[in-house]
Amino acid sequence: MQSASAQTITLLRALTFGDIVVLDNTAEQRVIVELDGTVRSDAGIYRRTQGSSGLFWLTGFPPSQSIAVQIDPIVLSIAGDGEGKIFTVGFTYFPLITVDVNGEALFDFGAILTTSGDSTVYGGNAYTGAATFEISW
Repeated sequence: MQSASAQTITLLRALTFGDIVVLDNTAEQRVIVELDGTVRSDAGIYRRTQGSSGLFWLTGFPPSQSIAVQIDPIVLSIAGDGEGKIFTVGFTYFPLITVDVNGEALFDFGAILTTSGDSTVYGGNAYTGAATFEISW
């Protein structure tokens, strides 16, 4: 039986919602990035540039191993601290994946960005936050 080597998780493609403009925030508005990279948004959001789904490469796992994945929801803010004007982000992904006989797998993930819906005016800022990607087997 082949044993696992050091496990690595490499980000091959970062998730992005693209450059958006919130036109109407009197109700929650969403940008949805599907696993296949399709991006759509509610009528209150104008997308200036296209977003894309994210992609990780997992290596060094035991061959044909099933792996449980979890990515918790996050908050995006101007300072990255979750304070002030915020967006919420929930992630979409397959929670159970199986690596191949070489102990490798590609892992796609998407997300749903949601505005506050409280008439906040967002302005032309970059919003950031950090997500925790947890795997277990």
